[in-house]
Amino acid sequence: MKFFWLKNLYKLCVRENKIKTLPDTLTKCRITDLDIGMNTFNTMPPCLAKMFSLQRFSINLDQNSVSKVPVSWKNLFSLKSLSVRFNNISDVGAIKTMTQIESLYLEGNTNLTQLDLDIGCLTSLTELYVIGCNVSKISGAIAQCRRLKSVNFSGNKLSFLPEHFFALKNIVFLALDDNRFSPIPDFHLLHSLEVLSFSNNPIPIIPAEFGLLVRLIDITFSQCLIKWLPSHMANFVHLERFAMPMNELVAIPESLCECYRLRTLEFQHNKLVSVPFGMTKLTKLTDIYLHRNMFQDIPEVLLECFSLKLITLHHCQLFVKKVPHKLDLDMLKDLKELIAVERLMHQDAGQVP
Repeated sequence: MKFFWLKNLYKLCVRENKIKTLPDTLTKCRITDLDIGMNTFNTMPPCLAKMFSLQRFSINLDQNSVSKVPVSWKNLFSLKSLSVRFNNISDVGAIKTMTQIESLYLEGNTNLTQLDLDIGCLTSLTELYVIGCNVSKISGAIAQCRRLKSVNFSGNKLSFLPEHFFALKNIVFLALDDNRFSPIPDFHLLHSLEVLSFSNNPIPIIPAEFGLLVRLIDITFSQCLIKWLPSHMANFVHLERFAMPMNELVAIPESLCECYRLRTLEFQHNKLVSVPFGMTKLTKLTDIYLHRNMFQDIPEVLLECFSLKLITLHHCQLFVKKVPHKLDLDMLKDLKELIAVERLMHQDAGQVP
């Protein structure tokens, strides 16, 4: 294929084919963005080592079976983003020589069991996604990746983070879902953190120090066996979404009602019987998920939260035979969907589905 005629070609996508190699003529182009995912490569095509203009490269998905990145790639000084998702990568290896890499995607490489000392060589990293691998250990050398802002280690076998990890003061996004952490790591040392997702880890207690993360905007703790929340929730002055589904909570702390920027609350699948009266102060709250709890009545305080557009209360223990008198549909004209109202309309509680 005479690609050398295409002098202005800068982006090439040949995904979802049966390609096993690439022509050397590609090196004559000025390609900056190359996607060869979902093909049948067993090794990296040799011509890639000479594509010096390459900035973003993707060889994703399980139709490929690449096990390593060639050492010769160290000369690709323009390469900023490398995605080798769903391959057979077992270690960082030659990637460590590519110190200019800013984004590294290693999702689905199940042969990857640890991030060793080599990870510390990638000092330009801002995004690191190691999802759905079998990583059980991360070297403290990761502290050398001081520019890291977004980290996702979900779906691994981690039970702890190295102490030096908490020296990464620029992290704003951290996801550690589906691991084996217990107790909760020292998140409070990551002062820049804005988004935290920590679902499916057995941590029944959230320590009071967690309240030091005053920049948090989005928090998710699903399926963590949590029984209660710290009382000092008011520190989260920037919080917009708070998700605690599928835990064992019996109460929502009143202090959460001081988080005035809240837009979404997710407390479904818990053991709640009431919500705090201060909920009316959350004037930006639009969505609240409360289904599969232990309410025996629709909490009337919710009917005074006039910004609400969505309430879910299905699969609770509601026995009310009529809608509470405070439910004035004219006053709640912005309420788009009130799940459970239809249930409450039944005159006979035994008819409730």
